[in-house]
Amino acid sequence: MQVALTHALMRYGGLNTSDGYQGNLHNNGGTLTLRASTLSHSRNYGLFQGGGTTLLTDTQVLSTTTGYAPGVGLQTQSGVLRLSGSTVRANSGNGIDARNTILTMIESEVSGNAGHGVYGKRLIALTLTNTTVTGNAGYAAYLNFDFGGAPSMQVSGNTVSGNSINGLGLAGWLGNASTPTSLTLPLAPELPYVLDGLGVNNQAQLTIPAGAVLKFSSASNRLDVYGTLDAPGISASPIVFTSRKNSPR
Repeated sequence: MQVALTHALMRYGGLNTSDGYQGNLHNNGGTLTLRASTLSHSRNYGLFQGGGTTLLTDTQVLSTTTGYAPGVGLQTQSGVLRLSGSTVRANSGNGIDARNTILTMIESEVSGNAGHGVYGKRLIALTLTNTTVTGNAGYAAYLNFDFGGAPSMQVSGNTVSGNSINGLGLAGWLGNASTPTSLTLPLAPELPYVLDGLGVNNQAQLTIPAGAVLKFSSASNRLDVYGTLDAPGISASPIVFTSRKNSPR
């Protein structure tokens, strides 16, 4: 199945039903392409993707409201989600909520959402470049590894301000303790890492680059390592482990 929509305006879609998957658009395994289009005032989800590929170019996802689901702008359960030059704004939940997904955001905007700007769980890959993430009520971005393998990550050149937490949250266990996996965090000064209950499992390796800043979200959170932690700082670019309290924003 392939659907391509150009200069389309879709609004007020989504029934308030208990299956929770009602929204303006639902992709369950096909290829959906939106160009210069707008999804607005949806109930539950602007877009729900159970599988497949969704490509958004110069498209807006606005003002999704809460029904049986929390008003997420773009929700994926698997597959590929790619945004280029697009805006996700003023939704009642997370702007983007992607799981088991290859998520790419280039030269886009995620702003004014009532949850996290970008939330990822067990992501396969994350590319977040030259994107503005501002004014969201949660984290600018948040990754929960949830016993999954290491995603490939490219994070650079973003503009981040005015979120409740201007950082990239890291949570959950990296790896499943039986399959080797290795993650090297990218150095992204605009998005300091915030450790919110992160663990490195057996057979997993986490490498932190020189110059990185890692902040613990609260006194009750820690970094648990059962696998390998490699933090090769240098004198000119130390790796800083600190509290979020020294810069709450």
